[in-house]
Formats: sequence, C-alpha cells, structure tokens
Amino acid sequence: MLPSGQGLLCVTADQEFLFYSPIESHEGRFQLNLDKRLVGYNEEIVDMRFVGVEGQFLAVATSVRVYDLGSMSCSYVLAGHTDNVLCLDTCITSSERTLIVTGSKDNTVPIVC
Repeated sequence: MLPSGQGLLCVTADQEFLFYSPIESHEGRFQLNLDKRLVGYNEEIVDMRFVGVEGQFLAVATSVRVYDLGSMSCSYVLAGHTDNVLCLDTCITSSERTLIVTGSKDNTVPIVC
C-alpha cells in the first residue's frame, strides 16, 4: 500500500514499479487503475521502503536509490557499501529528520541522514 492509503505499489518480475489507484465503478465495485509506471531499474529489487514524513520518496535496495514519487525520478544514489544491499529500513526522528539504515553482504550497516 502507498502511504496514506493512496493506492497500491507493485513490483514486476522484470523490475518495473507499477502504481495503481482504486476507482469505484458504477456497480459499486473497485477496480485498480494504473496511474504511473517506473521502468529502467536494472537491478534485482530485494527491499524497499517509503521515505519522508509523508512518504513522498521510495528507497529501493540492491544498490540504494531514492526515487521522488511525484516526479518519478531518482533523487539520490546512496554509497557506502562494497557489496549488494540486502535490507533497508527508515525512520523519522523527533526533529523530523529521515534516517535510512541499510544492511549488506559486506557486513556493514551504515546510517544515512
């Protein structure tokens, strides 16, 4: 689910991001409408998290890239690992700073602010 119940994010086997929103039909049924598509991610997606106070960014792991969901562009590429990233998590501090923590096959766990 997208933050604030805005819709659904799916990742396909060929590493595309598909963003769907629910639309109610005349019969009262809900259908999913494809709103956005992000193509061109060339690495296996092993983990992802929404980032930011309102979840306006998406952090994606094998190498860590942060996408702006509004523009669908890569805003940041996070460096620091020498091997594949296997997991990531995020949190927002009391001062509303976003932290991204990643774990990798290189046995390091950097924290990015």
